Amino acid sequence: MPFIQFQIRRGISADWAYNNPTLAAGEFGYDTDQKKVKIGDGGTPWVSLAFIGNGGGSGSGATGATGATGPTGTNGTNGTNGTNGTNGATGATGATGPAGSGTVVSIKAKPGSSSGFDFRLGQAVVDCPSSFGTFNYAGSDNATEFTITLASTPTAPPKIFCKMFSPATGNTWVDMTGLLFYGSASSASPVLTISGTTFRIRSLTSTLLPYVTDSSGYALYIYMQVL
Repeated sequence: MPFIQFQIRRGISADWAYNNPTLAAGEFGYDTDQKKVKIGDGGTPWVSLAFIGNGGGSGSGATGATGATGPTGTNGTNGTNGTNGTNGATGATGATGPAGSGTVVSIKAKPGSSSGFDFRLGQAVVDCPSSFGTFNYAGSDNATEFTITLASTPTAPPKIFCKMFSPATGNTWVDMTGLLFYGSASSASPVLTISGTTFRIRSLTSTLLPYVTDSSGYALYIYMQVL
């Protein structure tokens, strides 16, 4: 039997695209670059024909596994700060704290007939615990001092905090602790002295505390806490 060699029409991808021939019906065309075959229909140009099958081993294989994640990039610069939000509502008032230690002595008095105060019994209103001492009421209506007889001799000088309230100070409490121990601008003598069991406050005059009375007629309120 004689040897017969059968060859189909073939060419590279660029030639096929450039010439763009129309294959006869049933005619094969082989792209040697892509190793794929097209079959003509007698009317469709080459570039519009679809390849048949997988074209001799150049088909796509299965998708490979996903590669490892690359390293994280550097952080970007921080953005600008936003504007402050509005303040929240005020919280509820907390519970009242425990009472402080020490002895509280309070005194309120009306003006005297000239420059002092009326520390007489029935005129001055005094709250002095008996465990601390006894308030000694004045015998006249123009006293510039009062004394308290302590219940016991102090072993050390007591720590005293004093506030005085007068309509002359705008009806506000004013810390007068320094006045007790160092005196007023016009007198370097201390207002408070303690000798034995006598607790003495002196030099309370209308010059030191001007006479301006409240609606009840009182011009002087003294609040002392003794530790």
